[in-house]
Parts: sequence; structure tokens; C-alpha cells
Amino acid sequence: MSTLIVSDDFERSDTSVGGAGSTTGLGNDWEDVAGNSWRISSGRAVQVAATGYDGPALRPADENTAGQLVSVVMECPVAGFDCFPIARWQPGTEFYYASISEIFGLGVYRVNAAGTPTQLGTFAAGAFTSGQRYRVSIAVSGSAPTTIEARAAAEATPNTNIATKSVTDSTAELQSAGRAGMNVAHFDTNPVRFYEAQVYDFDGSWPTFSTAAIASGSIKFGSATSTTVTISSAAVASGGVGSLTYSWHRSQTAGFTPGPSNVISGQTTSNLTGYAASSGVWFYKRRATDSISQTADSNQVAATLKDAVVTVAKIGFIGDSITANLPTDDSSELTPADTCAMWLGLLSNGDRDVTIVNEGIGGTKSADWTPSAGTGYLSAAKADFASAGVTHVMIMLGANDASTLANVSAASYGSSLSAICNDLVGSGYKVVLHYPMYIKPAALNAFDEAAPGRLLSYQAQIDGLCNGISVLQGDRLAYRVFMQHAEPDSERDKWFIGDTVTGANPNGNDWVHANGRGIYALGYLWAQSMVSTITGLSGGNHYFIDTYGGVRSGSQATSALTLSSAGSSGLRSGGTAFVDLIEADGFGSGSTLRCRDGSAATWKRCQGAFVPAVTTCEIGPRCKP
Repeated sequence: MSTLIVSDDFERSDTSVGGAGSTTGLGNDWEDVAGNSWRISSGRAVQVAATGYDGPALRPADENTAGQLVSVVMECPVAGFDCFPIARWQPGTEFYYASISEIFGLGVYRVNAAGTPTQLGTFAAGAFTSGQRYRVSIAVSGSAPTTIEARAAAEATPNTNIATKSVTDSTAELQSAGRAGMNVAHFDTNPVRFYEAQVYDFDGSWPTFSTAAIASGSIKFGSATSTTVTISSAAVASGGVGSLTYSWHRSQTAGFTPGPSNVISGQTTSNLTGYAASSGVWFYKRRATDSISQTADSNQVAATLKDAVVTVAKIGFIGDSITANLPTDDSSELTPADTCAMWLGLLSNGDRDVTIVNEGIGGTKSADWTPSAGTGYLSAAKADFASAGVTHVMIMLGANDASTLANVSAASYGSSLSAICNDLVGSGYKVVLHYPMYIKPAALNAFDEAAPGRLLSYQAQIDGLCNGISVLQGDRLAYRVFMQHAEPDSERDKWFIGDTVTGANPNGNDWVHANGRGIYALGYLWAQSMVSTITGLSGGNHYFIDTYGGVRSGSQATSALTLSSAGSSGLRSGGTAFVDLIEADGFGSGSTLRCRDGSAATWKRCQGAFVPAVTTCEIGPRCKP
């Protein structure tokens, strides 16, 4: 059996041509004999300069064998051009080659040291079309005479020959082993591309050439609205013969086989985008088909239409890096503004949509946001708010005001905040003011022991600005909550600041910015303080439960709350109220946290990102994680 020595599909990054004798143009040990001729372009081997018969791409001499088969997949050239696989290339530039022509068919040639080709025998008739891809092969065996065999077949059916030719030759210079290669002897402005090349140690038996299988790629759920679904490409299909086309299929039966009966009309790209789907659960697959009708089907993805969403709030945010930043421990890809929007949607019965425009800018103080500051921050934010249709603007400023260097007094802070509020209200916005959250002294080496006191002094200024009509009172608990969760200890799930995984803060002594848990907590506190005002929906009674620090927000009706030990009924809310649980410190492994379903007289178990110790959980329709 003939032995494969090398196979190359040229599927690699584009390259530049190299000099004479270099191997950089095509890579993989292909030598550019003449130089400045061969390179990789779009996963194909191309010759970019006219060199005649003495400018081939050759395999290394240590691959030479007495019996040699060279096979390439290439385009049929236009009339008058000569492109071919090479066998037994000799140092004096003598070699054998086989080529195809749309006019003449398949021919076998010998080239002498002067670069003059001589046809061996006559053409073998065959129908070839310029620009189409064919597998052209030449095999040499024996000596004095050498038998030269040539075959040509369509790429799609490489073992069904369109034409064959067999001749013998006893030219002395070509009776010993030589190098394998490929060449374009005559050149036009659109050179022939080579798609594959194989070299065999030929023992007289022809190999069976395989067609390239298709790698199906994969798909994933993208998104859904109340009328459309989007299924995204996780990995595009590849391989196959020729170009690939896509079709999309769906069925309400899991594990279905794509076919004409379930094809989605008009969907022929790698992504199924904004498809107007039917109600119910549907299963989707993507089929890739190549030029010889080979197919490969992707994985299956289930999708259903989303319940109709009502947009109840469009909120803008003004703040410093606490508002703008991602968490310090890289445990989330959300800012507090993002989690606030999430919680507002959940707290308003889970079927409302919230649009946010986060204009937080790191390092800013309250004075930087005043209309007269000269920074342009406020005017730029208002322009973005107007473009998005924002109705309410949430503000949390004060962290940088309280720094040792700034040392902004409560009166100056209040004056700046008043100017910001007056400008926003005059522009038609309602303003929501949140207390600035706690910052630990010595944080970032920028906050002294007096910093927490400054932050507390700013609270009275906020209270004085809130009128319940155009300037609304927002969250007042973040200071206390973050103060009680600022110290690292052995129970890291209690931290809201710092790295909850390694026990170290990657920003040194940054006890200013929230980690992943803190971002969810801060967003919840902002949302809980304003859910009824902004959305117009009460959504039930909501509580912030913190058995570690003793802080509760929302209704303070202690009769509605019962805290119990591990393994018992856990947390309950009475009547038709329910609890959105964000933290349950103090509940040991095996405990169960429950809330009452607002529409049924049954207790439901609840869980969330802040309840790592709870092992049994069941989420009811109104029990939000």
C-alpha cells in the first residue's frame, strides 16, 4: 500500500513571500525555489509572480522516494495557462508533471533543463471547467523506463476519474528519485489557487482519496423577546468540500432530525437572528451543507418566547467610581447600576423591564457635577439621559468629598448637591438621592479616621434636599450595611468589600469599592428604596434580612419575620407578603429558607447568591433569588 508522507490543506494565517530558497512563504517546509513567488492567502497556496517552469514550490529532498505520487486539489486554469503537480524534480530542473485544460483535457509532460516542456503521448479527453476545483495527481514508478500515470477527478468525487493517462519515459536525467512539488508555469492576474497537496511513497497502488468532512460547529441560545428568538453561533461550521451553506430547522420534538419538513424559510446565515417564533418550547438546530451535499448538524438548543415585558422605568445614574466600576474581585460583570435595574425588575413582580444609563465617573466629587464646574459632566450626562428617555436620576456622591485631601465640609457638599438637583429638576427629571456608603479609614491611603464622620455629616444635607416631590429620598442603609461587612474574616461570604475568594484585596487596601456580593447588595438597597416610587408597583412587602449585622430594611413589622436556627423553617414572611432574600448569614449548612408565595397559601423555599450554606431550595413564583 502506498504510504502518505505529507498532507497539507494550507489552512493557516496569511503570509508574505520569502526570498529564493526560503520556506516562509508557504510554511510547512515548502521551498519557494525562485523566491518572492509563493504565499498563503485566505487558507490557500497561491503563486503571486510569474516564474515559468523554474519557480515551483517543492517539498524537501529527504521526502524523495523512487516511487512517488503527488496529488493536488486546485482550480482548473483558463485556456493557455499551465498549473500542475510535479514529480521527480531534479537539481537540473528536469521533472514530470500532469495538467488539465478545459480545451484539451488531461496531459502528461516532461520538462528538460532548459525549461522546455515535452508532451508525453496525447491528451486524455475529459470535461473540465475553468475556475472549478479538481484533484489532479501524478504517479511515477520504475526506472528505464519510468511509468508515469496521471488522473483527474472532481474535488467532490476524488475517486471517480474524469480522465486518466499512462505513459512511459526513459529520459536518463529522470530515472532516479526526485522532489515533489507544484507550480504555475504560465501566469495571469488571478493565479490558480491550490487547496490541498499530498505526497505518497508510491508502490503502484493508488490510495483512496477522502473528501473533507464537515465540522458542524455549535450554537447557543442568544435572546428572546415576546415575539422573537435569537440563536447565536458559538462556533461556525468548517471543512467540507467547497463553500458551506446554512439552513435552520426547528421542531417541538427533542432530538429531531433536520430536513425539508422542519426547515425555517429564509434563514441561511450562521446565526438565527430575530426569528418570529411561535409560542411554546421549540428545539432548534443548524445544518451545514457543502458543495457535494455533505451535511453536518449542530447541537440542539431549546428556546421559548419571553413573556411580554413592560418597561416601567428609565433611570440615569450619577456618581463616582463606586457607581461606575465593576467589582474589585472580578466576580461579576455588573456595576451597581446594573444590579439595581435587575432588582427593580424583580421587585416589581419580575415582569418589568428597566432601562439604565450609567454616567458614573471615577474620582469625581459633588462639586465636579455642578452646572458651573466647567467639567461638562452634568451637561453630557443630561444629553445621554435625554437620548434614552430617562425620567429619574439616581445620585450617590460623597466618597471623594470625604477623602483626606478633599475634606469637603457638609455645607459645601450640600451646596453642590443642591445645584445639581436644581439643574436636573429644571430639566424635567426627578432626582433620587442615596446616602454615600461607608468607607473604611486608611482605605487606598486616601481616607483618614475622620472620613466616616464626614460621610455621616452628608446625610443630613441629603435629608434637607428631599422634598418628596421632585427630589426623592433614596437608600439610607448602605452606610451601615457596608460598615458591618467591610472587615475580612474567616467567613468571606459576609464581605461586601475586598476579594471574597483569596482573602486578599487585589487593589491593596482598597476598602472603598464593592466586590461582587457588595455590588448585588448595593443595587438591591437602591432598588428596594425606590421600587414603589419609580415603578408604581408595590410588589409585596420586601425586606433586607441580615442576621449577622442586625439590619433590616423595608417594613419593620417584626411579626412578619421569624429567624430560626439551622435545619428548621428558616425565614418566613406573613400574610400575603414575601421576601426577596439577599443575605442569610447565620444559617448553617442544611438550613432551609422559606417565603410565602403571594398567591397561594403555601411556603416556598428561597435561595440566592448570598446563601451558599443552604442545601435545599425551591423558588416559588414570587420568591426571588
